[in-house]
Amino acid sequence: MADASRYPRAHRTRARAILARLEAIDLASVRPARSVALGTATQRDLDVLQELEMEAVGLREELRGLGA
Repeated sequence: MADASRYPRAHRTRARAILARLEAIDLASVRPARSVALGTATQRDLDVLQELEMEAVGLREELRGLGA
């Protein structure tokens, strides 16, 4: 996980939570991404990847706003 200490002290707790969730999103995307790579993806795999990416985009934006 990335280091939250580079964020202002007032935002470190939230930064840690965001970074942990981004790591969890990365792990959750492995299986559906593998299905896509192998050409065996279902619509559910694609939906899961899209949902996870939308969440990750929002979290990355929030993290940038915390002012590292």
